[in-house]
Amino acid sequence: MPKPLNLTFGIEFECIVSFDPTTYKPALHAAEGILWEKKVSSLLHEESKLCILFREHLVHLLRANGFPTYNMTSAGGNQKWTVSHDTSIDIKDGPRSKDGFLECDIEITSPAMRFCPKALRRVQHVIRTLTKHLDVSVNPSCGLHVHVGNQTAGFPLQTLKHFCILTALFESQLNSLHPAHRIGNCHAKGPSAAFTGHDLWDTVRAIQGCETEEELVLLYADKEDRPDRCFAYNLCPMVFGSNKTIEFRQHEGTLEWSEIMNWVQVAGGMVDAMHDISSFGLAQLIGTCAFDPRFSVSDLLRRLKLKALVPYYSGHLHVHQRLEPVRARGGIEGNVEGVSQGRHAVGRWDELERRHKLEKLEELERLRVLAKRHELERRHERARQEEAVDARRATSEYEGEE
Repeated sequence: MPKPLNLTFGIEFECIVSFDPTTYKPALHAAEGILWEKKVSSLLHEESKLCILFREHLVHLLRANGFPTYNMTSAGGNQKWTVSHDTSIDIKDGPRSKDGFLECDIEITSPAMRFCPKALRRVQHVIRTLTKHLDVSVNPSCGLHVHVGNQTAGFPLQTLKHFCILTALFESQLNSLHPAHRIGNCHAKGPSAAFTGHDLWDTVRAIQGCETEEELVLLYADKEDRPDRCFAYNLCPMVFGSNKTIEFRQHEGTLEWSEIMNWVQVAGGMVDAMHDISSFGLAQLIGTCAFDPRFSVSDLLRRLKLKALVPYYSGHLHVHQRLEPVRARGGIEGNVEGVSQGRHAVGRWDELERRHKLEKLEELERLRVLAKRHELERRHERARQEEAVDARRATSEYEGEE
């Protein structure tokens, strides 16, 4: 068994807050010259300045309710709560006609917290503070992002590979946890976008063939072959971030505590299960379930040891057009018995493992041959140099005798 994880998590809430601009207009002149969010105050429109002042008010509101929060001018981090903006949120320009209120895009980021009930209650208290004191809402442009980490250690490469295989092969089941506007969203693309045209074993081979985290991240690259963070399951923080997390980006924006709590547990549970599962166990899961059209997300949650979440999600599922099952060429077709599928999957997995090991052995042999060749060349060079020294010495002695 691998060493147990010390799971941590963090949450990013995207939301919209409506506020009375007249409350903040008197403070506009006093705020001139202050750099907030790295924008020069004099270059902003009045509405933007008012939104910045409102966000500053939100910082003080969180602090007053017992939540340590970074200043608007600080670089931030993962030890306190953070208030910022997000330009991907669609807000109404200008005052609302009914009350003259302005809409402000808000992103609130939690500190990194241990995966425990106490931390979840802390998040719940922040939600209550927001909904109690503010006119807060979400729309389809808002998202809820969850980061799952192993403290600051990151995850073993094999855990990441298992996770990528799970999310790629069971994408349809996982999609049923989300509404239509979060499927294929440009800010949360599904894994299938990275493996277009791949069959089952092409996908598994591509993932299993990665030797480093960087190679794994580049499987999810954009058209310019740059790491793309806008996938439903974003591995970029593992390589380019200091927090070493997997970011879950697909969930819609929400301030409903039950939705948040259950999704956080799904995210953490998926990572934990893929850390504990063996390659053999994952191959069995693929072989017995990946081709079965009756295999639902509830079945998947049970397999991931998250059956406690099944009653909640049974009443909150979304129906989408199912992605075409990824089939191996010349492989499994139709409804094949689970046992034979499992054996076939294990056999193919073993084949990939053997091929991968053979490639490694061939590479090691190639390096050994090169090293031997270089050693022979070095010996020949030393012998040549020694012969040259002996020749010079003999010449000197001969000339001395004359």
